Amino acid sequence: MKLRLLTLLLIAFPLAMTAGCKKETPKAPEPLAVVEPQPTGPVRSGKVLEAINGDGYTFVQFDTGTEKLWAAAAEFPVRVGETVTVPEGTPMANYHSKPLNRDFETVLFVDSITVGSPAQAAAPALK
Repeated sequence: MKLRLLTLLLIAFPLAMTAGCKKETPKAPEPLAVVEPQPTGPVRSGKVLEAINGDGYTFVQFDTGTEKLWAAAAEFPVRVGETVTVPEGTPMANYHSKPLNRDFETVLFVDSITVGSPAQAAAPALK
């Protein structure tokens, strides 16, 4: 009788322990969305009046319609007459460029300048 009870317990106990367990298959991870960084803060845009490359930077003077500003970013291709979009940056007053041997009343240094209108700058790039 004890042997029967012991055998029954040895069989029933593991069955009882696994009865409530479900085997779940792992879910596939959801694909990550590619999000292009967008400029934070105010942006300005306008037509390029002058563009100068020097010392790894492109300096552009552009007309917003209400003011003419200088901005600089890592060298990029741009032509006079194109529209540029410039994010908020660090203004430097009375800036002298040694490579260009030129003084600027104020230059807005930014991470990047987008050639195109603000709507084009906000549109995600196709990959």
